[in-house]
Amino acid sequence: MPVKKSAIAARLFIEITKNGKTSLYHLVQLDPDPNVAKVAWQLSKDDGECHEVAVTAAGHLSCTCGDFLWRKNTCKHLQSMFKCGLFRKEKKHDKPV
Repeated sequence: MPVKKSAIAARLFIEITKNGKTSLYHLVQLDPDPNVAKVAWQLSKDDGECHEVAVTAAGHLSCTCGDFLWRKNTCKHLQSMFKCGLFRKEKKHDKPV
C-alpha cells in the first residue's frame, strides 16, 4: 500500500501572564550565525509586538525587549523560554586534567 507523505506545519505558541495580564506569543525558531548565537527565537503577538530572544555564542542571554535592554533584568520572555524548556541552563563540566 503506498504511503502518502505530507508536510505538517507546526505552530508553537506561548502564553505569558504578568500582573494579571495574559499575552499570547507566536514562536518562530531562528537560524542564527553560530558565531553570534547558539539558539534564537522570535516571539510575536497579533498586535505587531515582536521580540527576539537568544543565548549568545558566549552563553549570555539576550532579548530585544525594553525590560532587558534598559533595566538589565531577566525579562518575562527569557523566563518563559526556560520554563517551557526551549532554553536550558548549560551544565558546567570539569576541565580535563
